[in-house]
Amino acid sequence: MPELKLHLARTFTDIHFLYEARRHPEVDNMLSGNPPSSMKQHLEYLETVQDKTRWIYVASVGEKLVGYSQVYDVTEDTVEIGFVVHPEEQGKGYGKGLVLQTISKAKEKFPDKKVILYVLRENPKAIHIYKKLGFIEKELPSTDEDTLGMELSA
Repeated sequence: MPELKLHLARTFTDIHFLYEARRHPEVDNMLSGNPPSSMKQHLEYLETVQDKTRWIYVASVGEKLVGYSQVYDVTEDTVEIGFVVHPEEQGKGYGKGLVLQTISKAKEKFPDKKVILYVLRENPKAIHIYKKLGFIEKELPSTDEDTLGMELSA
């Protein structure tokens, strides 16, 4: 199996993949906030955040795009990460590689910051993966009855 690789979302193909993936009903159900209503809105959003407060990566296996991740500069001591494996690519073992490579990107960019993430409590597969990779449950500012906060243990 070819190796999963991350690269910053820059090309039209990358941006179109992000747009379509974020609008997928199964992805929308896993994430907070509304998906972009148009490609124009999506492009405007990316222009305001990419390489400023967020670094959005696309995951590929060979030539195929299979998911994406983000690194958010949240506070002076915290960076948040998030991931999506496209529903059509789930169950193929890409999640672990996507999480590990995103952690690596976050640590490269922000070596002295703690790494956190949020996950829906009703997503036990993701919670299991995160725990196996060193995350622990933690009360975080945006944690609520639907969302679990997790922090990468040192």
